[in-house]
Amino acid sequence: MTNYKRITPKIENKFHSFLRSVNALIIQSYLDQEGRLSYGYFFTILRPLLITLLISLVLRAFSNDINLADAIKIFLFPAGLFFLIREMIAKSTYADNRRFVLYLPNVNFFSLTFANCISIILIYSPIFFVCIGLSLYFEYSFNYLIYFELILLGFFLGMAYQFLAALIIFENKFLITVHSYVPISLLFLSCVFFPLESVPKDYHFFFLLNPMVHILEEVRTLFTLQHVEGIDLNYVYEFIFWLFLFLLPTYYLKTTFFLRKSI
Repeated sequence: MTNYKRITPKIENKFHSFLRSVNALIIQSYLDQEGRLSYGYFFTILRPLLITLLISLVLRAFSNDINLADAIKIFLFPAGLFFLIREMIAKSTYADNRRFVLYLPNVNFFSLTFANCISIILIYSPIFFVCIGLSLYFEYSFNYLIYFELILLGFFLGMAYQFLAALIIFENKFLITVHSYVPISLLFLSCVFFPLESVPKDYHFFFLLNPMVHILEEVRTLFTLQHVEGIDLNYVYEFIFWLFLFLLPTYYLKTTFFLRKSI
């Protein structure tokens, strides 16, 4: 494998240069998905919204005792946040797919991954505005500040996971293949389309190991006002802390002992 030498341009404001590189990477992420920037913005915003609405309406069709207003609260609000986190987890292979970009000036593993995370939250943010609009239309009563806190918490969880997972699986085809099954399994292990209380209590311990369960159940609690046993956001904060804590030593080990070039 050819080793390329990174070119370091003479730029006084390195932070400004870093932000410009992140901005360019975000725009490129839209182009990668749809090929054209104007259509890319539209379809990348529309796709997750349609998926979330479709699944919510299908679930309502199988539950005759749930009306549309209840289905939106129980399914759409958690699903919108779930798809944001799931997309960030699924895109942990982004750094590997775009590794040739790492040789550009002012671009490294951290700027590439950070730009990918920012682009995902920008793509999925319209879902949350739609949820707010529906809440005003149906006159839901809930704490908006807590809802936005849960959105930010989900974003940081997805970002922390992507930073660490992308670093671990970088240039490892076996781990990339294994990781491809993670987003699929989360559909059944995150209590996104069924509440935790519907799961037999003997299995609650295993579901509660997933920090996404804590976040999504807290979203439902905003409307039901019934706290689910075992749900604790402090566990999510601690989980994110440990993910970021392991990032730097993992980066050192990866670049020192496993890779032949710097990332």
